[in-house]
Amino acid sequence: MTWAVRLRLLVGIVVVVALVAAMTLLLNRRDAQAASQVATLRSIAMDVGTDYPGVVTKVDVKEGDEVGKGDPILTLQSASLEYQLEEDLIDPRSPAYTLDRHGSMTLLAPADGVVSSLGTSVGSFVANGAVVAQVERALTMYADATFEFEPRDYARLEKGAPATITLPDDSTIQGEVEAITVDNDQDRALATLEISSHDLVRGDRRGLVASGTPVSVVVDLRDDGVLAPATASFDDFLARVGL
Repeated sequence: MTWAVRLRLLVGIVVVVALVAAMTLLLNRRDAQAASQVATLRSIAMDVGTDYPGVVTKVDVKEGDEVGKGDPILTLQSASLEYQLEEDLIDPRSPAYTLDRHGSMTLLAPADGVVSSLGTSVGSFVANGAVVAQVERALTMYADATFEFEPRDYARLEKGAPATITLPDDSTIQGEVEAITVDNDQDRALATLEISSHDLVRGDRRGLVASGTPVSVVVDLRDDGVLAPATASFDDFLARVGL
């Protein structure tokens, strides 16, 4: 056997060993991850409502408008409110509304955010206890994701675990597990995870970051295997080369 043949044989062995090692690490990496069955972007929405029936006389916003806490949403005229004001039966001071002595009530935005729904218009009658609008609070966007786990995999799920949110255009956002709720289905765990991320800003990614957008989520599970240190090093290498 010549040295050239020996060298080719050695190179072949090294390549095969490297490929086997890489595939082993990739398989171990995938075993340490779980993919969602269904996931949707959501945010915290706050209701704007009234305890008094009346007729809407002015609407200050439309759906999609940005508002600050305390900004006017709409104004209604209420005979029952006017009576209670005359009889001094109501405290006119409230962060939820402003009043005048003629029975006019202006409802105010409960928080900074975006008007996500508006269910009335000028001239409409509003019933007692009706919700007339919703304000989607700023910086409360999260991914609501459902997973199905085997018991051994659920045991490796941790709060604070890294997660990757994939948008419909295949762009990704990095986040982490903020909350976990679980229901049992025979011998499987159906877990609902709340994935938070500072990069989930409403309107970003050409408008894809919005409540109701369908996404997919992959969450990292705790790696308890003997290859865990090697897998971590492999992940660091992939991150450094941009993969």
